[in-house]
This record gives sequence, C-alpha cells and structure tokens, in this order.
Amino acid sequence: MRLLAHKGFTLIELLTTIVIMSMLLLLVTPMFRGGMTKDVNLLASNVASHLRYARSKSIASARTVTVNIDFDNRMLSVNETNKAIRIPEEIEVRLILDQAAFASNSASLQFYPNGASSGGVIELRDERKKVSVTTSWLHGGVTIERI
Repeated sequence: MRLLAHKGFTLIELLTTIVIMSMLLLLVTPMFRGGMTKDVNLLASNVASHLRYARSKSIASARTVTVNIDFDNRMLSVNETNKAIRIPEEIEVRLILDQAAFASNSASLQFYPNGASSGGVIELRDERKKVSVTTSWLHGGVTIERI
C-alpha cells in the first residue's frame, strides 16, 4: 500500500493559527498605543490617590500640604515629596479652583491640618470620556465622577 504525500495544511491547523494570532494581536495592540497610561479613568484614579495622600500627609504632619499642577510640564505633584503624575498630551485638563490658586503657568490646591482643603474640581477629558475629580473645601474629601 502506498501512502499519499500530503501537501499543505488542514483546515483545523489554519483556524487554530488564526485564533492564536488574533489573541496575540489583541494583547499587543494596547502596548503600541500607550495602553492604560492614557486612559482617563486610570489617570483620574491616580490624581484622586495623590490628593488623598496629600490630605493624609497634611493631617498627620499638622502642616499645610500643597498639590501643584504645572501646565507647561503637564505634571501634578505633591509638595515636599517625590510623588508626581505626568498628564499625557492626549488628555485635556480643566481646573475649577479659587482664583487665588492660579499663577501664570500653574495652579495649586491646598490641604489643611484640620482635614479641610481649598477645594476645587479637576476635569480630565479625552475624545471619548470625561471624568471629574472633586475635592471638598469643607472636609477635604476626594470623589471621582465619571460623566
């Protein structure tokens, strides 16, 4: 009996290869677009975390702690610490703060030792989503609102 030489791939082999390649493409694509670092929800969570840290530091140290927003370098930082967030170019930032909190190229939000703050809203927006991070002036609490 003679065996036939078979050339090419079976349908099952081709479909398996296509499925594996599709899964790899789904995993790798976000890495080339910058992935989660440009996501508005993740950035809002990071901003809220930094604001909460500043409030806790202010209460614990019994000193006023300032959070600075530098528009030129697109950075949000907590004074006297190395905690900072870089804001991607693709995300628009809008601030609603007391007029005294603005300087020429920056703005600041202060947390006081009694837990209160100067208060304000940091709005983050990309082409699809808008998220507001609100700090209460009365008790310094930080909330995130996804709009």
